[in-house]
Amino acid sequence: MKQINAIVKLRRDNDYNFERIKNTFVPAKGEAILVDTSNTGLRIKIGDGVTTYANLPYADEDARRSVIMGYYHNGNFYKDYAKTQLIINDANKLYIDKGRNIAYYFDGSQYVNLWEYAND
Repeated sequence: MKQINAIVKLRRDNDYNFERIKNTFVPAKGEAILVDTSNTGLRIKIGDGVTTYANLPYADEDARRSVIMGYYHNGNFYKDYAKTQLIINDANKLYIDKGRNIAYYFDGSQYVNLWEYAND
């Protein structure tokens, strides 16, 4: 099996900032845009390299299935700030540490910080 290393492009901001540029910003193909909306919480749009942000549909089901919000501590992710409810790891999910706004993925044995991975 051939392993392909890819850098995940991920933007995260609030809905107010994206509303200001929604008609001029064209996300790259496959680029994940995570948006904290004031009414419905975290939502996601996936760029196609052609469509402006305003015209991209939300991929809410994908966000619920593939993006996990929690708290990273000592090699584990937890549901709560007190770190008492462990989140079961899954290699097909993106994990975001709510305390530090850092994205991780699980490589099968440990969580990998995407920022550090991209800068290696």
